[in-house]
Amino acid sequence: GAVDLLKSIYTDSPIGIEIYDSKGKLIDLNQSCMELFGVSSKDDVKGFDLFNDPNIPKDHLTRLRQRETVRFESTFNFDLVKKHSLYKTTKSGKNYLDILITPLFIGENKSISNYLVQIQDNSDRKIAEQKLIDFNEDLEKKVQERTKQLIESEEDWRILVEEAPDIIFTVDRKRKILYINKVPLGFIREESIGEDVLDYVEPRYHEIVKNSLEKVFQTGESDYYEISARGQDDNASWYSIRLGAIKQDEEVVSVMLITRDITERKKTEHALRESEERYKNLNNELETVLDIIPGMLF
Repeated sequence: GAVDLLKSIYTDSPIGIEIYDSKGKLIDLNQSCMELFGVSSKDDVKGFDLFNDPNIPKDHLTRLRQRETVRFESTFNFDLVKKHSLYKTTKSGKNYLDILITPLFIGENKSISNYLVQIQDNSDRKIAEQKLIDFNEDLEKKVQERTKQLIESEEDWRILVEEAPDIIFTVDRKRKILYINKVPLGFIREESIGEDVLDYVEPRYHEIVKNSLEKVFQTGESDYYEISARGQDDNASWYSIRLGAIKQDEEVVSVMLITRDITERKKTEHALRESEERYKNLNNELETVLDIIPGMLF
């Protein structure tokens, strides 16, 4: 029945759930929460004081006492837990958590009867986000380094780009390709020289490419865009394109474009969005039973 379903949501939920009494003392937690915090037995943590948790910001604890729901991201430090002997844990280091704490009002006197804590482990997402940040910073650094080398020595630049994993090419104001280090599968490098760069771009992206080139030629500032295209084996692939101005006597005479395959990065971003959506959906389901779970436990 409905009660069994709600019990299953509580016990089997992938989200960690904790129930505290009106004074903030822990009285129960589900299996996911035990695994998340490295707890072997509920008896090891029962009575844990919510308001003595050093991982919760003090202003959030104040808001909880004022009957407010709080939500925050926390870098949960297990070393602090061990240092303050808060409870026995098998974990060490840090986890990145999304925490939602809701005061419950069960009874007729409208005072806080319990606190419901829902915890999502976002460590994998945070690590993936940091990898994306590092990737973009590394790419930007390489673009700057290569542009500098191009200005300083055309010959050195040619040697560099011939071996680069990215597709690097330059175009003039008429979008004609002046140089390209390699071409996509199915094209011949020598035949690409003098061709319009739009010949290698799907029509739906033509305006984006034209506007980006025009911006660089007019302002001398760099630009960036992303497009999709058919890659090897006719599979859809994503590419990032960074544009930089090549100047002579302060005049932009051509534009360098560095094209990198970011298909794997896009897959990672898509997986992150799907994970976030699943979490939001599950969280919405949990919120509908906030008043029921405590009743099942007491």
